[in-house]
Amino acid sequence: MRCEICIIDEKEAKYRCRICGRSVCEDHYLKNMGICKICDMTLCYICRNRFAVAVCAICGRPVCEKDSVRRGLARICNQCLQQQLKELSEDQQ
Repeated sequence: MRCEICIIDEKEAKYRCRICGRSVCEDHYLKNMGICKICDMTLCYICRNRFAVAVCAICGRPVCEKDSVRRGLARICNQCLQQQLKELSEDQQ
């Protein structure tokens, strides 16, 4: 079976992603997580467990619903939100 991610090289698939079930080659598999690189790119940057629903409007990292808040039409990750609150607090002092 061929890797489902390789387009040009068509390498032999040696692994199966535990999330999506893709058959992938060694180049497209993260052994420590048991997932393919496509799933890795779609996971939340903060928790690394849930799929991202948006990218943070400040830092641009993919984030899930639980690790971000909605501000209007945008999402802000909890890390950027904490930084904003810290800066706001410092400005008020």
